Amino acid sequence: MPELETLLMRVQPVLVPISKADLDRWATISEKDRHVIAGAVLGRADFLATLDKVHLDNPETQAKVPIAIGDAGACLKALRAWQK
Repeated sequence: MPELETLLMRVQPVLVPISKADLDRWATISEKDRHVIAGAVLGRADFLATLDKVHLDNPETQAKVPIAIGDAGACLKALRAWQK
């Protein structure tokens, strides 16, 4: 739990405007999830934590997106690596 608290304290929410062109860039991603990818990329996220293994946390999507994607456990593992 201390690691999770550290992670949550590092999160700095950022609201970014997403245009149609931003969504169109991710046309190969499921339409319902394009805004998630666009927001993460535009917001310069270090990691996209998700439980959506069908549309987001899968090898095909990960290969298209310049951001690490995974579940909460993978996010904590990445945080540990970044702290070293």
